[in-house]
Amino acid sequence: MRVVDRSARSARETGRSWHGSVNSPLHVAALVAILLIAAAARFTKLGPGFDLDEAYSVEIAKHSVSGIISLIESTDTHPPLSYLGLHFWIAVFGTSELAVRSLAAAWSLGTVLVIYLIGRSAWSPRVGLLAALLLALSQYNVMLGQYARMYSMMGFFAALSLYYVWRVYETRSRRHALLYLAASAVLIYAHVWGVFFVLAQSVAVLVLVAARRISRVLL
Repeated sequence: MRVVDRSARSARETGRSWHGSVNSPLHVAALVAILLIAAAARFTKLGPGFDLDEAYSVEIAKHSVSGIISLIESTDTHPPLSYLGLHFWIAVFGTSELAVRSLAAAWSLGTVLVIYLIGRSAWSPRVGLLAALLLALSQYNVMLGQYARMYSMMGFFAALSLYYVWRVYETRSRRHALLYLAASAVLIYAHVWGVFFVLAQSVAVLVLVAARRISRVLL
């Protein structure tokens, strides 16, 4: 475990030397460029025409908050949070294809930033930039970022939950623990599959904690 820790520390130092620091002009410029590339990929070609599932989401979101919850309880298997978010979004921006799909694009763009934070926190700032670039150019993620359903919202909060569970593991911070619980709760209420993601995280953390304790005993 000590060898692994030293290797990880060395990798972080290598990453820092590559770009100076996370506040260096080069690093900030690279991150901004990646986010601009991601935004261009997601916010272009947002129309025309909804498919059946997108049109269904818009019709649900047009109802009142209580009406949405009532409809979801009787007609849908998904939690209501994504429909409620879309409800407030279209109240401000309207129901055109561009307006509605922009919400999914915003969640997808936010995910690129969170993936950068995960890579930077878990390994090095350089890895964070590379991870963000890969997601920014991911055809599949771009597709979901242009689709007016709950999937890009789910992806954002899955990434945010992963970031904070790692921060809890590293820092044992109560604030990070609360933020992890909040992100995980939103993830579950965004999509039912969020439960499986949180369960997988829990198993992974238990394995890491057990491995750390065993290594301390052996070493």
